[in-house]
Amino acid sequence: MRAPRLIYVGGIYHVVARCNNRQHFFNNHEDFNLYLTMLNKARDKYNVNIHGFCATNNHIHLILGTPQNKYLSLFMQYAQSHFAKAYNKKYGKTGHFWAGRYHSTIIDSEEYYMNCLLYVELNMTRNGAKKHPKNWKYSSYKQHAYGKGTFQIDYHDQYLQLGSSPKQRQKKYRQIMQSAMQEKGLLKKQQPITYGIIYGSKQFIQNTIQKYANHKYYKKRKYHKTKEKEIYTLRKTHRDTS
Repeated sequence: MRAPRLIYVGGIYHVVARCNNRQHFFNNHEDFNLYLTMLNKARDKYNVNIHGFCATNNHIHLILGTPQNKYLSLFMQYAQSHFAKAYNKKYGKTGHFWAGRYHSTIIDSEEYYMNCLLYVELNMTRNGAKKHPKNWKYSSYKQHAYGKGTFQIDYHDQYLQLGSSPKQRQKKYRQIMQSAMQEKGLLKKQQPITYGIIYGSKQFIQNTIQKYANHKYYKKRKYHKTKEKEIYTLRKTHRDTS
């Protein structure tokens, strides 16, 4: 059974979208910039926050928030479809750009948001393409670590709490990232962040299902404790190990 979308006001989501057949469709700076342009247009249209991202050659990671509405699906549909049309027109191609629908994981923002953000921004380091996330242009790392980048993100409260000024937050975030690379194991390929439906404390998962998931699919899923302390996932049927 395919999981029905679980979207609610105030939610934080880790979204993964893959290119069709995992092909490397993002070939140059123009392709990446075109996608970021479509993301920005979708944000303006649907008021969805973009807290973090990493765009690779064959898939996209996004951390999105729905602070005032439940328009996550509309946001993704607009960004993905408009980009695919523009891309195909540019290269004179036909057919699917994306490999089916995107996958989304609900994130416990109070406790585990930062783990998800670090994991996303480490994507190109984890796969061996770059030695450090600062060396990859198309992610939100430089925005968090240095206050500059190719795309203006929406800072999450958990990031804003790192310091009383931008410089303090940036310095603290660089320290957290360095620690994550050395100690937290976020360079491993498989993480529960990517293949769960809900990621966080057991209480957070229980509360989310009780409040928003009136569907047997969610009620029949089992919690799985991760290797990280007191973190659980509500898994889907098949793992997504992006």
